[in-house]
Amino acid sequence: VSVGLSFNGADFAYYGGRYEYESSVIVQGVEPSSGSVEGGTLVTVSGSGLQPGRRLECVFGRSSYVPLQMNVAGVGTCLSPRGFGTKSVEVYDAETELFASGAMSFMYKGIPVVSLLTPSRGSTTGGTQVVLTGSGFSSPLLVRFGDDASTE
Repeated sequence: VSVGLSFNGADFAYYGGRYEYESSVIVQGVEPSSGSVEGGTLVTVSGSGLQPGRRLECVFGRSSYVPLQMNVAGVGTCLSPRGFGTKSVEVYDAETELFASGAMSFMYKGIPVVSLLTPSRGSTTGGTQVVLTGSGFSSPLLVRFGDDASTE
């Protein structure tokens, strides 16, 4: 649109350039909401105004910028950088140089370490109660036996 100035509301002087409205980006979700202090967690960001073809970035704690790969309209993914504590996750539009509204939280967690597994064997039909001893455990904690997601 054109931009004009007036001192009386009737006579306008128009600037020769144009002003362009951009659709606003609103972040509505971040999944998962936690990941390793080492980084590398695949984070899915959802919201309105997230469109393929825009140069968008995930910003963790207003200091670590990583590319936001837009898969489909409204949903994109980025890899969390290394970090600690709880950080805000925002989306930055590199073309408009604006931050999206609706920052979410991402909590960095230490890597759990298992020092003892008791018992160390069980039936192939399942049902054996297993106790894990170690450090760095936090809730929620998911346990997987091998690569089979059905054992979670």
